[in-house]
Amino acid sequence: MKGAILLTVLAVVVTLSVARHVIPHDHWPMFKQCDPRWGNERLGDAGSPNTICQAGCAMTSTTMALAHFNTTVDKHGVNPGTVNSWLVKHGGFADKDLIIWSAVSGLGTMKVDTILQSPSASVVHGYINKGHPVIMHVRDNTHFVLGIGYDSENPNMIVVNDPAFTTTEYNLSGVTEVVVYARA
Repeated sequence: MKGAILLTVLAVVVTLSVARHVIPHDHWPMFKQCDPRWGNERLGDAGSPNTICQAGCAMTSTTMALAHFNTTVDKHGVNPGTVNSWLVKHGGFADKDLIIWSAVSGLGTMKVDTILQSPSASVVHGYINKGHPVIMHVRDNTHFVLGIGYDSENPNMIVVNDPAFTTTEYNLSGVTEVVVYARA
């Protein structure tokens, strides 16, 4: 009996000592680009061969940032479907379905602060600590996610909302570009 109690206490101590601390994992909304409510909608302008589900990771990550700032479109909360439609109406896409990062400033709640190539952990942490949305280009430049926090024990690991995959963090070594937004 004493052995079982000792093992239980040791398991609790080991568990507590390896628990990670995520900074500052604020309350960021999560949207999935393949959600059936908007996933089959055409992404971007007429002639785009892609749906939101197929190629809407940048726009969906941006939508999560807009929702965090309580942005509305036509007096309703945003989602990837409403933001896609708004961007189409307001010239927010280039080459049919590539989001123009600065276009969402027309919604009045956020604007592009900066776009950085291969940023350091301290730079990304600084923006996250200030509550800035950080859109990250990952997976060999094939995917975008929203950075929402970082692991204090492993600062190169950025905690994310991934609009397509179940991945919850990416190593900064695989991040090639970040788009940082700020409140307008």
